[in-house]
Amino acid sequence: MVYACRAAVTLWIGVFGAACAVAGENAADALNAHQYPWYDAQTRSVKPLKIRAGNDSQSKERNTIVIGKPPATKPPPAITTGGRWAGGTAGGGSSVFMVIVAGVILIGVVLLVLTFLYIESNKSAQVVASSRRSRQQSIEQLPFDLDVTKGDFQSAAESAYRSGDLRKAIIYLYSHVLVTLDQNQLIRLRKGKTNRQYLTEVQRHHGMSGYFSQIMLPFEAVFFGDHEMDADVFQQCWAGLNQFHARVKGNTEASIR
Repeated sequence: MVYACRAAVTLWIGVFGAACAVAGENAADALNAHQYPWYDAQTRSVKPLKIRAGNDSQSKERNTIVIGKPPATKPPPAITTGGRWAGGTAGGGSSVFMVIVAGVILIGVVLLVLTFLYIESNKSAQVVASSRRSRQQSIEQLPFDLDVTKGDFQSAAESAYRSGDLRKAIIYLYSHVLVTLDQNQLIRLRKGKTNRQYLTEVQRHHGMSGYFSQIMLPFEAVFFGDHEMDADVFQQCWAGLNQFHARVKGNTEASIR
């Protein structure tokens, strides 16, 4: 039995080898019938291929194909910290709140400024009131000494005019004008100041410089130049006295406002 099995196996191997040989012969004959670059017919084996690099390694079609740019895409809308789209109604409430806060702050600043100005104006009025002189203090600042006990220079000027002493009349009249202006704080009398300085101060007030010049010039001619006082000139100065008082009152009330 064992010998029979060995014989069968040997027979099968022989048949398989013969079949492979026949198949090999048939394959060789098939390859020899054609010329293949990778098969050597004489040695009946595969031979290595030599591949040469071409002159143009790029495809010719690559230069003819136009590659367009991809279409531009819009960026997605930004998202706020609250989770809503930016530019929408997410910040509407906060914007209104900020406007209200800014308005309240502005009103507070305006009220503070108005309060400050009111306090300062009251202080200025108090300073002006405290610096107001008595009539006697004003008379003491005149650039010359006059023998008038009560300081009623207007009455003294009228009395001197009626007696014919026009020199004293114009001096008293000019003194009355200076004291009246100082009492109403339209000028500041002080010894050593010149008439031109007083004229500059008077020019700051409406309608006062004309009459002041009309009184000042004849006074200087009489007091410093020893000229005779003309009666007609004095009469013109005296005639404008009521208008002078009215303008002093108007300028004083304007300065108080």
